[in-house]
Amino acid sequence: MKELILFSILSFFIIFSIVLYSMGYLNIKTDMPEPEAIGNQLEEKISGLKIQLAAMEDRRENFKREERKILDLRGDLEVEKKAVAESREELLDYLDRIQTALAESDQEREKRVRKLAKLYDSMDPGEAAGVISNLDMELSVEIISRMKERKAAGLLEALPDELASSISREIGERKVRKK
Repeated sequence: MKELILFSILSFFIIFSIVLYSMGYLNIKTDMPEPEAIGNQLEEKISGLKIQLAAMEDRRENFKREERKILDLRGDLEVEKKAVAESREELLDYLDRIQTALAESDQEREKRVRKLAKLYDSMDPGEAAGVISNLDMELSVEIISRMKERKAAGLLEALPDELASSISREIGERKVRKK
């Protein structure tokens, strides 16, 4: 029974609302915008999205360009690494050749100094002193230090005192450095 009463009341309000609406006393407003307004809003949103899409495409192209630059730089770096490695190998080869030449030069010099030491060993100490006093200090020290001790002592005795003491001092310092 309650349902019937409720149905009757609801029907009355619906019929009464229709009569008032048709007579113009009741105006039903909806919150629905006009179709033109909806179209304008959609166009604005679409144009905004297009602008965003264009900006994203620009960024994407910039990233691609940067990536290509990085790849090019990596390639250049590899080429430079190879060039540096080749230059390093060349320099090491030159260094080996220079060291070999220096060693050969040192050996050759050593041979000449030994020959001179033998020569001065065979000379009279007075004559050898005259020749040695005209040589530079380095060569004089090397020759005398390779001579037999007895002959070297006679030669130092025949040299002027100042030169003999300088040569003796140098020979002594060299022996201390080698130890």
